[in-house]
Amino acid sequence: MAASFQYTAIKTLVNKTKKAFDNFQPASVVIAGGVAANQELRRQLREALPIDIEYAPIQLCTDNAAMIATLGYFRSQIDEPTDPYDLEVQPSLSMTAI
Repeated sequence: MAASFQYTAIKTLVNKTKKAFDNFQPASVVIAGGVAANQELRRQLREALPIDIEYAPIQLCTDNAAMIATLGYFRSQIDEPTDPYDLEVQPSLSMTAI
């Protein structure tokens, strides 16, 4: 399951990055954040784009999970709890949707 998720996530990111590059013809491309540490993503982007891609040093390519969790904690102190049974389920959401 993890490999399938990674495959779909990388395919989506590469396709959208290539589309943006083709539409806007930027002078440079920078990939940052936790995703920038993924070596398979780097390889596929290198093959898909005709220019060199800039990355931060690998030790600075960190995930935002800790920041998101902290925000969730502080929001939970302010907001009323949401009953999980009241959430709207959207099983047909796609990572490839525009």
